[in-house]
Amino acid sequence: MIRNITILALLYIILGPAIFWIEAQFMDPSLRGITALAIVIMAVCFFAYSLMEMFLLKRFRETQPESVITLGMTFKGFRLLFTIAAVLVKAFSGGDDTKFFCINLFLFYLATMLFMTIINVKYEK
Repeated sequence: MIRNITILALLYIILGPAIFWIEAQFMDPSLRGITALAIVIMAVCFFAYSLMEMFLLKRFRETQPESVITLGMTFKGFRLLFTIAAVLVKAFSGGDDTKFFCINLFLFYLATMLFMTIINVKYEK
């Protein structure tokens, strides 16, 4: 469990600055501060949600192994709903950085989904 948490943290530590560095080449310098803050907040939120998911899935594997698949799918569904809600809130609030926000959110969502899917497949074997 600690190994998975460390790998996820390293993934976000590498992904965040890499995204920002690439986007900084294309964005207006006045948007860099708010974009960096958004990336940090996204990383923290996705990490916290994934951490909760890992702990609950571990507990359910030990106590109720028959409901692990249902719980995993529920977590994935809620993660998708939270991501869509964040995109809608940002889209309706407007701003010059909406495009970068959506790209960042999609990349964090994709990285998290791939990581959690790999973790869940390893446990199922």
